Amino acid sequence: MARGRKKGSKLIEGKVTEAINEALPDNINLTKVGLGYNIQVNDEALEGFSSVTKESVEEARKQNSPIMSSKINWDVPIDQEILYFDSDLSYELTKYRPVNETQGLDFNPDWFTEVRDLKVSSGHYTQYKPGTKSHRDFWSEQYRRCIEGYEVNGYRITGDNYFFLNFYRLMNVTDVKVAGSGREVSFPRFFSKQYEYFHYIDLCEHLKKDVCALKARGVGFSELDCIQ
Repeated sequence: MARGRKKGSKLIEGKVTEAINEALPDNINLTKVGLGYNIQVNDEALEGFSSVTKESVEEARKQNSPIMSSKINWDVPIDQEILYFDSDLSYELTKYRPVNETQGLDFNPDWFTEVRDLKVSSGHYTQYKPGTKSHRDFWSEQYRRCIEGYEVNGYRITGDNYFFLNFYRLMNVTDVKVAGSGREVSFPRFFSKQYEYFHYIDLCEHLKKDVCALKARGVGFSELDCIQ
């Protein structure tokens, strides 16, 4: 039984996903943000997500859903047929905008990792006390972002990408100084190619198309795919 949960709670013994899903709209499911695949999620996040209800998600949607600037000239407008994904073009359907050596130079990944940065610096995702409306509102908005994506300053990352950056944990294989000393668990870094890949998946989901990807070994695609 996880720390702080009452005996007999529905949030034990692998029942977390089912218990939370019972309280959410039919078209929202925790498996879409990774919790259905035995992914390790911090206890604080797990308890926070478990406080979310159908009503709180809808309220978060009304209060926080941003409106993308109408001044953006999309390379591929929403009514244009899409035969394949070109990462150098912008797509209105998923609100993808290229971020590379020559495009998206005003993009800042820190916009999308505020809650994880607070977790790293303070040890908590939020300072709101569990059981309060402010605490539930915070986690309802986080859940909405994990489902619908998050938009800042004209850029959008997908819901899966938001979950991956802020709540997923990876074994740190780059900062090991002594062989055999073990690896620490840390948050993923932002990579533009992963940003593109998440948008490609999102585009395929919207178009109801299959996904096809070629990759080298050892580049972390298994970690990304388990989020989808």
